[in-house]
Amino acid sequence: MGLIAAVTSAGVLGADVLGGVVTGLLGWRGVFLLAGAVSLILLAAGALLPRRVPGPYTGVGLAVLDAVVLGAGMACLTIGMTGSGRGSWAWIEWLGSIASGVVLLAAFLFLQLKPRDSTLIPSSAFRSGPLRVTAAVSALLGAALAGEAFFVSLYLQQVLHYGPLQAGLVFLPPAVTVFTVSALAGRTLYAPRTVLVAGFALLAVGLTWLGLDPGNFLPPLEITAAGLGLIPGRLGHLAESSSELTRMAFLAGSALGLAFAVGAAERRVAEVLAALPVGLGREDALADGYGQALLTAAVPAAVAAFLAFLLPRRVRVVAEKG
Repeated sequence: MGLIAAVTSAGVLGADVLGGVVTGLLGWRGVFLLAGAVSLILLAAGALLPRRVPGPYTGVGLAVLDAVVLGAGMACLTIGMTGSGRGSWAWIEWLGSIASGVVLLAAFLFLQLKPRDSTLIPSSAFRSGPLRVTAAVSALLGAALAGEAFFVSLYLQQVLHYGPLQAGLVFLPPAVTVFTVSALAGRTLYAPRTVLVAGFALLAVGLTWLGLDPGNFLPPLEITAAGLGLIPGRLGHLAESSSELTRMAFLAGSALGLAFAVGAAERRVAEVLAALPVGLGREDALADGYGQALLTAAVPAAVAAFLAFLLPRRVRVVAEKG
């Protein structure tokens, strides 16, 4: 578990390094070409997997209606949160997007709780208190990490004028830190709750430092990397067989967290530019906006540390079908 967590965690930051290398060599279109190539490889590899695997999830399948409702709900919420930073948005349009997303996600939840032959998430997962907390913590982790990777990259290139390759290489030392800490954390005897609280606290401290002083980015990036290295392995131990719920929560949190941070950055940039003469202070405005977004990303990390503290010291979360 520790090795799997180490590879997964390092991949989060390692993707920024690889993205910088590919962009520097092939241009920005190369990133999408690489993602498409990897997707095709994974699709081909999926054909080698057995069609059915015995276990507690034999009745949990790909429910098309559930997937469509979930995707539409997430899209509406993301559009609404991203547009919240634009003064030209009509309130009725913004509220309509948010309300539509909430209704669709409520419908998705209803579909998962309704007794059916096939669902994306087993209904028993919603009846486990520790698992609900674990899913919430995973969503908050996604919200924090998406904001960090996105806005640090923007700061390096838009404010400090780093090239794609140079900006990507900035993430190489943190990726090594994540891998090392994850591998060592897999051997710790501390309770998962203790490790999670420490990891999210480090993540919140690092993101707050980045938001307040983005120009001095290397030390806080190492702090966030150390915190990230402590988290995934412990979440894996807690979720165990219900990892699909935590993965879904992580992806949902990433999308919504990034959308909210983008809105916060846009509002801050607009405020700074409005107070300056036209054409002046663009880089200062961007720096303030990106800093505000990173401070916004620190909030879910701090909340996750509090939620993790609510978990029992020793817990085994198992979700059966039904």
